[in-house]
Amino acid sequence: MSELRSNFISAADTLIIRSRVATDPANPAADRFFTWEIEQKARTWGEVQKLLDGLNDDRETIAAVWRVEPDSNGIPRIEDVTEFFDVRTVDEIEEDVRHVEAIAERRYSAASHAQTGVQRSYGVRL
Repeated sequence: MSELRSNFISAADTLIIRSRVATDPANPAADRFFTWEIEQKARTWGEVQKLLDGLNDDRETIAAVWRVEPDSNGIPRIEDVTEFFDVRTVDEIEEDVRHVEAIAERRYSAASHAQTGVQRSYGVRL
């Protein structure tokens, strides 16, 4: 596990990225999938995220990330590591940003009212 933390992919491991391209937004069953097998080379978590960011755009999204490592007998062991990376779509990232901005605006507004001594009333006409 210590190797997993320092170098996500060791020189003996293989990184496999599965991506999805939406060909018809009205018909998700028509999506096309591609499998990218990345050369065997030691990579850090950040380097892998940069690779994923390069593939992820408004048409192509990351469906899965797998790490294949040989065990002590040389038999490949596949590990799904998708959850360790930000594989959100462009639309999902923009929606998250809008959500965070809305929360910040509400907090700022509430703090502003508290500082000026103006009482907030909800659903009551004054």
